Amino acid sequence: MAFPAEARRVRDDSLPPPTRLLALKRCISAYAPFGYHATLKLLTDLHGPLTEPSALLAALRTLESSRRSWRRSLLALGRHRRAIRRLGRRPARATLRRREAELIGGYSWPGGLMPGRRRARQQWRDHQVETPFLVSQGVLAPGECRVERVRLGRDHYRMERRRDNAAVALALAVCVPLLAVIVTGGVLLIKPLELSEAEFVTGFTVVTVPLFYLYDVLRWLFERWLERRAAVR
Repeated sequence: MAFPAEARRVRDDSLPPPTRLLALKRCISAYAPFGYHATLKLLTDLHGPLTEPSALLAALRTLESSRRSWRRSLLALGRHRRAIRRLGRRPARATLRRREAELIGGYSWPGGLMPGRRRARQQWRDHQVETPFLVSQGVLAPGECRVERVRLGRDHYRMERRRDNAAVALALAVCVPLLAVIVTGGVLLIKPLELSEAEFVTGFTVVTVPLFYLYDVLRWLFERWLERRAAVR
């Protein structure tokens, strides 16, 4: 399918809306940095329901702008690779990958997410281009696809672990002082109240059980808060 031809059909207001929407979906099939479904959702989040003509045209402009930026990046990448071959000396793999990532503008949405709703731009800002797309565009060799997926998976795992650890630390920062107050208060009240060891243990258990529940609740709340905070960065 030809992207420019389908783009002209999207702009043709003499066509019925379903036909224009189908043409936009064909444009996405031809150019989908995040994969078809994720790219379609991104455009919907940015511009609203694509059944509206204004949203349809705005989504097309976003897609075209990104595609133009991506094609310029590929030209720069091609020139860089030809220059490397002419030198006859291949640099270190890490250096090469870093330089190539700079030339294509990183692995986020090509061209940046400037138009559209601010909240949607924040939510999608850290989304990564799919490795099959990079392979189809010649940025990655077919054998590098699996390696890149593993790298992205590890990065995501590390990010999740850091967020979980931060939530645990914040919950403990609230609960540990409370536990210290409970223990100290219990010890100080043993003699004035003439508590036996069994009575102290029973009272301590009754008071601290809700504290464990509070810890679980706080940890969950802090995890949600950290997720929202990461989304708006």
